[in-house]
Amino acid sequence: MDKNKIYQFIAETLHINIDIVNEDLGIGDIPEWDSLAHVMLLSRIEEKFGVSLDADQALDLETVEDLIDILKEFTGYADSSNNR
Repeated sequence: MDKNKIYQFIAETLHINIDIVNEDLGIGDIPEWDSLAHVMLLSRIEEKFGVSLDADQALDLETVEDLIDILKEFTGYADSSNNR
């Protein structure tokens, strides 16, 4: 899975246009990514990618780049060299 798939996942989860998703986008940057949406995003990450985030990882996940890094750590899903 490349970054485009992760961007699509985030856009679908937050109900936003994929065009505004980038590695710097984070919680609080847009109204759709509030604290409740963040909890939903964490849950969907665990479900979709088959990972189990510990409390520290969940707290550290604040941006799209953080998500990509976590997925690389767990699964090797995100290819950071594959740009949109």
